[in-house]
Amino acid sequence: MVYYAQFTDMSPFAPYARAALAAVAFVVPLLSKAGEAHSPGDGGPSLLKSWSGYASAEVASAYLGSSGAIFDTRPVCSQELGWLFDLGEYGWIDGYFWTASATHNRQKESHRALFNEIETAICYGQSLRLAKEAVLKAKIGPLWNPPIGYYDSHQNWWGPYAACWLDNSFVVPYMGGLWVLSPEMRGRITFGLRRSFSLSDRFSVTPMVETVWMDRRRYHSRYGADPEDAFAGGSFATMTSGARFSWHVTDRCQAYCRLLMFNVIDSQARSAVSKQDAYYAKCDWPVFRIGVEYSF
Repeated sequence: MVYYAQFTDMSPFAPYARAALAAVAFVVPLLSKAGEAHSPGDGGPSLLKSWSGYASAEVASAYLGSSGAIFDTRPVCSQELGWLFDLGEYGWIDGYFWTASATHNRQKESHRALFNEIETAICYGQSLRLAKEAVLKAKIGPLWNPPIGYYDSHQNWWGPYAACWLDNSFVVPYMGGLWVLSPEMRGRITFGLRRSFSLSDRFSVTPMVETVWMDRRRYHSRYGADPEDAFAGGSFATMTSGARFSWHVTDRCQAYCRLLMFNVIDSQARSAVSKQDAYYAKCDWPVFRIGVEYSF
């Protein structure tokens, strides 16, 4: 009943709804035609070699943001739609549309519960083969997070996003950076390692560990005081470790669960979090996620 009450007045969000419907109405038939008209060997244009995508939905015990912070310690659910256009030797174009909802109303003063946040990005990427089993991949593009469910404007941020990783058979190092240009300039970089192991024909596990470095302005907006004696005016503020366990139900569908441990590792950041009185202000917190993903 709470969710229905929050959506009684939809007028502020009507432009977003119309834009989303228009995008779906435009993209879906375009993708269908692209898959038919640009298949290799049919005599048509060969720039688009193929296209693919995925759709996923999950429930998490807490909201662990990609910027390296715990924003909620109550259950949340999210849905994501991703796509990739393979351009062969010219690289690829990929992107995603993600939305999150709270399953409670503990933060009703700051945002609604249902579909309180969305995020989308479109990137261009290229690959460089360094060895027989080692391929360096990188991509860059704009990322946008509008304040669709928040009651203030500070959440309407956007900026360039970049990521790179080294595909190989041993361990995959990866890095992703976001430089926010609006409403204020600030940045963060994620560094991590992951590796997948096949347990059987249908089961696999992917352990991972990553840390988030924040520049001085991002650190200040999250924790208050600037860190002392930190590299490049910022700090390695948080670390997350854990694993993803996947059950490949079919070739296209998989169910998964993720077990993660979040830690604030910077001493000043821990002190700042400890002084907060919000129920979600935690320096160390386990996160459990369960979901399903379908590839097409």
